[in-house]
Amino acid sequence: MERYKRKYDENIFMGETMSMLEMVLHPDNYVNLIKDKIISFYNKNIFTDINDLIVSLNSYLIDEKIQFKLSDKKLSKYDSGLQSARYYPKANVIVILYTDDILNAFKMRGQTNDYSDFKWFLEDFEEFLGHETIHRMQSFKDKVNNIKATSTENEKEHYSQTKEIMSYAWQIVQTFKMYGKDEDYIKFILSSKRDEPNVKVINFIPVFKKYYNLFDKDSNVMKLLYKYIYLYIDNK
Repeated sequence: MERYKRKYDENIFMGETMSMLEMVLHPDNYVNLIKDKIISFYNKNIFTDINDLIVSLNSYLIDEKIQFKLSDKKLSKYDSGLQSARYYPKANVIVILYTDDILNAFKMRGQTNDYSDFKWFLEDFEEFLGHETIHRMQSFKDKVNNIKATSTENEKEHYSQTKEIMSYAWQIVQTFKMYGKDEDYIKFILSSKRDEPNVKVINFIPVFKKYYNLFDKDSNVMKLLYKYIYLYIDNK
């Protein structure tokens, strides 16, 4: 009998490491893998200043091609010090923008450390990374299929793109899980989306609220959003 040949090389995928292959096949596992690395990084290190912290972080995540860069906005959008994130397909780099408040999340010499600040950082990091990981995964698949990325002209067009719907669906599911909601609870909320109490729950998640504000609940965009949400719920 002819031996089955692997679709992907054992040690490389699209010129990348096996961790990138894990990202394509199991994005949730990949995000958890990076999350565990950040926890290990936090536990093992004490830094002298912000430059020491960022240089160490970027060096630590160099194989994953994740880079932290200083935001040009002085005020933090989140308590964690993280501002936003973006994936750059040509360089295959996920860039996470931060402000000086990121110092509160890590152990600094001469500074009292509060682990709750790191937990806020970890939650925001996981959300940003998860969203951009889906885009990275999509980009890899586009390279395989020789598909060019689409552009965005306005907010509604941006949120209606299939790639964005897929990414935000993953983000919505992760937000539910972050607050300890199991799969049955999420499905109940989705199936009862017209009920007033559940609309309040939906509005609690900013991305979900954005979709409800931009699109009719019976639109094709919302149907696709729900389709992907259910797929991510059932993808164990």
